[in-house]
Amino acid sequence: MSKQRWKVHFVGVGGAGLSALARLMLLEGHEVTGSDLVENERTRELQGLGMPFQVGHRPTLIKGAELVVYSSAVPPTNQELQWARSHGIRIWRRHQLLPWITRGKKVIAVAGTHGKTTTTAMISHVLISAGLDPTCIVGGVVPEWGTGLRRGKGNYMVLEADEYERTFLCLWPYIGVVTAVEHDHPDCYKSSSELEEAFRQFAAQCTLLVMNTDTALGQLIASSFPHAVTYGSRLDAQRRLVEVRRAPGGLQLSVAGPNGVDELALPLWGTHNGINAVAALAVAELMGVPQAQAAAAIASMRAVERRFSIRGPAGGVYIVDDYAHHPTQVRAALEAARQRFPSSRIVVLFQPHTYSRLETFFAEFAASLGQADGAFVLPVYGAREQGDDRLASKLAEAAGATFLGDKGRAREVLVSYLQPGDVLLNLNAGDAVQLTPQLLKELECRQQGSPVRAS
Repeated sequence: MSKQRWKVHFVGVGGAGLSALARLMLLEGHEVTGSDLVENERTRELQGLGMPFQVGHRPTLIKGAELVVYSSAVPPTNQELQWARSHGIRIWRRHQLLPWITRGKKVIAVAGTHGKTTTTAMISHVLISAGLDPTCIVGGVVPEWGTGLRRGKGNYMVLEADEYERTFLCLWPYIGVVTAVEHDHPDCYKSSSELEEAFRQFAAQCTLLVMNTDTALGQLIASSFPHAVTYGSRLDAQRRLVEVRRAPGGLQLSVAGPNGVDELALPLWGTHNGINAVAALAVAELMGVPQAQAAAAIASMRAVERRFSIRGPAGGVYIVDDYAHHPTQVRAALEAARQRFPSSRIVVLFQPHTYSRLETFFAEFAASLGQADGAFVLPVYGAREQGDDRLASKLAEAAGATFLGDKGRAREVLVSYLQPGDVLLNLNAGDAVQLTPQLLKELECRQQGSPVRAS
C-alpha cells in the first residue's frame, strides 16, 4: 500500500482491536466502511466520524472496496468474505494491516497472556506525559481518550500485540514487552511449549526486550535473551516489585532498580497491576524518560474500562467489571477486590469464555472460583467455538457455585442475593458485562422501594 487514499471495509468492526484500526484509518483520511452482527458504542463512534456501517453481513458496503480487513472472530465462511474472494478483492486479517499501520514508526509492542492491555495503557500514559506524542492502540477503552486509540504526531507507536493465532509475529518492535506468560488459547496452542515457541520468536524480533520472569514460561524464554531487561517480583529480576501496601485511592509500591528502591503511588488495585507498573518504568528508562517523571505519570493513571472498573454503589452494593477469563486472572481480580474492599463479602459472577479454555483449565477455574465468598456461573460464551453446553454447569458444581442458565435469571437471582456491603465481580470477556447497568438500576430501585421493571 502506498500513502494514497484507500477504500477499506472492516468485517467485525465493533471489536476493540478492529475498531481502533478503523478509527486510525478514518483519521488518516482513508474511506472506511464497516459491518458487524450488532451495533455498539464503538460502531456508533465510528459512524460519528463518517464511517458507513451496517448490521449483519451482506455484501452491500463491501462493493467498491480495495481491501477487506476482518477480525479473528469472523469465520472464513462469512458472506462478505466469500463475496470479496469471488470478486478478487484483497482480504487481510487484522494483523496483516499492522505492518502497514506501523510503517515509519518506532514500535513499542506489549505482548503476554496477562496484563498487556493495562501495561500498554500505562506505557502510553507515561510517554504522552513525557511529551513524546505517540500513537497508541490499546485493546480496551482508555478513559482519557474515550476509545482504544490515540493518534499522535510523534515517531513512536505503542500497541498491544496479540498472541492469538500468532498475530504478534507480524511485528518487529523497537521495544518489545512480554508480560506474564502462561498457557492460554488452547484452540490454537495445543501445549505450553507451542506458546513458548511463539513468544520466543516474538522476543527474537525485538531490538530491545523487557521481560516478566514471574512465570515458569517467562523464565524459560528470558534465559535465551541475556540482553533482556527482566522485571517482576522474583529476587533475580532487574526491576523488582519489593512491597505493596494499601493506600488511600490505590496502592503504594516499593520498586527496586539499578539505582536503589523507589516509592511509587498507583491508583489501581491488585499486585498484578503493581507489576505492570514496573514494566512501564522499565520502558520509560529505555526511552530516556526520568523515573520521577514516569512515576508521576503512573500516579495519575486511570483503569482501562473492564479492567477492574468499579461501578456503584447501588443499594449499598458495588459491582466491578473485569475482563478476567483465565484462572490466573480470576485469582488476580479476587485479590484486587480484597485489597479495595477488605471488609466486604466478595461475590463472583463468571461467564466462561470459549469451550476449549474451560475444558483445558477446568480444575484451575474451579479452584479459583472457590476462593470467592459466593460464586455464580453463566453458560459459556462460545465466541468462535461450539462445544458441550453442560461444561458450565459442571464447573459450578465443582466450584461449589450456583449455575444460572441465562442472563435474565442471573439478574433476578443476584438482585435477591446481594446485600448492602457486598461486592460483585462481573468477570467475563463476553457479553455478561451488559448485566452490570441492569443490576445497578434494579439494586437502586430495591433500595428505594420502587417496583423493579424488566428491561
